[in-house]
Amino acid sequence: MDIFLIFNELSAQDGVNHPTATEYDAIQWMSDLAETVITASKEGIALRVYRDFINTEIIAGYTVDNWLAHLSKMDRDMRRKINSSITALGFLDDEPLSEKDFYYHDRSAKGLGNACLLDSIAISLRTQSQWEETSLPIRVVEMDDEGSIFERVENINHVSLSIHLVQHQAWYQDRRTTSVTNGQDLLSKWGQWFPKLKLIQPAQSQIAEMNAGTPQLRQVVARLFEFQNYCETWESGGFDKSLLKNIAPESQSTAMNPALRAERTFKLPNGEEGYFEWHVRLTPNHWRLHFLPDAKERMIYIGYVGKHLTLK
Repeated sequence: MDIFLIFNELSAQDGVNHPTATEYDAIQWMSDLAETVITASKEGIALRVYRDFINTEIIAGYTVDNWLAHLSKMDRDMRRKINSSITALGFLDDEPLSEKDFYYHDRSAKGLGNACLLDSIAISLRTQSQWEETSLPIRVVEMDDEGSIFERVENINHVSLSIHLVQHQAWYQDRRTTSVTNGQDLLSKWGQWFPKLKLIQPAQSQIAEMNAGTPQLRQVVARLFEFQNYCETWESGGFDKSLLKNIAPESQSTAMNPALRAERTFKLPNGEEGYFEWHVRLTPNHWRLHFLPDAKERMIYIGYVGKHLTLK
């Protein structure tokens, strides 16, 4: 399943900067986190952290590795379960997954941002009261192809205690129904999930090549559901871009350049060619999904899913 617990590094920073925290506090915070990870794993939700997680300081001078050593003496069963989780966890890239920037109260938020990108759940140490909330607002800042900067606020699911998972149960059970293992799995469900979306080449081949490790896969699924929902309520009139979030047309300079326009032109099922100027961002590596709305049939063609096409 492609739902994860994404570790929030800001909570560890708050532990290090806590003015009165002791080793006892660090042990309790880690024990709460460990219990939450183990409970989530029973639902098929895996932990994802960064490669240096084992050396992360919980308070000044006391690391995750120190806590694991403590477990060896105090609770071998917990140590075994946590070791199993750490061995099986997925690592996040050392660099951010996105060309976007994410902030929580003006602090750069890598973990919370990746939880947003992967449509997953952030997990924190209970080092401050703010990390006991079950939903956190983050500010997303990005630059469009024309160089204009814009931002928005996204709310992400969050836990720091195992009981918090209960509050997200309905969400992740619903989320589970839209999970896919790879691109082939997505294609097998296309007719059932997306009757209003027509998949054409080269997008069909590009999606077929996506595997379980393709970070853009979840983003593709989420955007396709948004398109399907839009088409289901599209009763009349032309395409209304305001009803879909974070989409953009190509620039006039791209449209007027024959070579660049040709890159974004794909053959439709009726044999005609369409200019797929509308696109959404997929990250990392500056991917794009290009699409073409059909106002007559009130449906959408998906034409390209891959790295950013040539700009100039």
